[in-house]
Amino acid sequence: MEEDIKVYTPSHIKTPKGIRPPRDKKSQDELGNEMLRFMAHENVLTLDSFPVSKSMAPTHLYKLAEDNDYFALCLELAKTILSDRLIYGWHHGRFQKDFVLRMLPLYNKEYKEITMQKFKITEEARHQPAVINVVVPPITAEEKKNE
Repeated sequence: MEEDIKVYTPSHIKTPKGIRPPRDKKSQDELGNEMLRFMAHENVLTLDSFPVSKSMAPTHLYKLAEDNDYFALCLELAKTILSDRLIYGWHHGRFQKDFVLRMLPLYNKEYKEITMQKFKITEEARHQPAVINVVVPPITAEEKKNE
């Protein structure tokens, strides 16, 4: 039986100071598992929804991932879940293309790399000097006589 998980907005947070992330590995691993259960609900569209629901700053997730390999794997899996949800929602008409294309680089490394490469190519092209090729037709024998 699925448990009902509410997705909170920042206005629903009751503790202004927030909660500190767990320091011991076991609690961090449990938080990673809880994050994956949270991401399994189709109402969740952003990674920030989980730490906000816990009254934590979203940056804490990345700090935990730096020190805890298991939590880092959970974080990557959560990003993959969200990436797949966005693509699936787009193909089935739940999300608009523009929304998905703007959100996808946040959760899909390959798409982010492709997007950055396209951006770099565009930026490089903008800074290249313009080359104008002027084709002058050759002077014919009659034109030489008339000169």
